[in-house]
Amino acid sequence: MSAPTVYIVLAEHWEVPGLVCKAYATLAAAQAAAVELVGSMVAEHNAALDDDSEDQLPASTLDTWEILVEELQDAHGAAYVDVDIRTVTVEGAP
Repeated sequence: MSAPTVYIVLAEHWEVPGLVCKAYATLAAAQAAAVELVGSMVAEHNAALDDDSEDQLPASTLDTWEILVEELQDAHGAAYVDVDIRTVTVEGAP
């Protein structure tokens, strides 16, 4: 029997100190959480801009969330914005 895998979503917001760290049993659940987190960051980013600004970002989807993280990093600083999914194998789990 192989060791179970846990998917960890880590996120950092440019104005909120600290990290969000959430664990999920499936990759699909972790991806959905990442899409939601990036979506909320995009909404906040867009709200600070004029409606007709060229810097408005599109909605976050499963296909675009990682690209949007890069766009947010460009806009707010790579050191202050991140959303990532990490895979952890749990050794010794029953």
